Amino acid sequence: MYALLAAESEDIINKLFNNIQMADENTSDWIEFYRQKWVIASLNKCMSKINNEVWVTSPDNTNVAEAAKNLKLVTAIIQYNVPNRERDKGLIVRSVQSNKRKGNNITYQNTRNKSFKG
Repeated sequence: MYALLAAESEDIINKLFNNIQMADENTSDWIEFYRQKWVIASLNKCMSKINNEVWVTSPDNTNVAEAAKNLKLVTAIIQYNVPNRERDKGLIVRSVQSNKRKGNNITYQNTRNKSFKG
């Protein structure tokens, strides 16, 4: 896959796709997807019509876009004063809730196992 990113011509890219397919016939769906012009153009500089300077200076990940989406969400929450509904299901909260359930279960079993004299 890395060779596809660095290939310097369409012929080399096609040869790489052919080699991958010959090595493993189960890759046909994968190859069909990545051979689409818009997909390979987003991965390989020689297949893209983007200016070289823009290509080189663009980030190679979507972290900035993801951060912008999260920033919009946080801004909306603050602006519209969305209340916290105590729905945090982080690791610590899940552990505390689990321990509470275990404690309740033990208490229930203890009261159920006691024999009453009447």
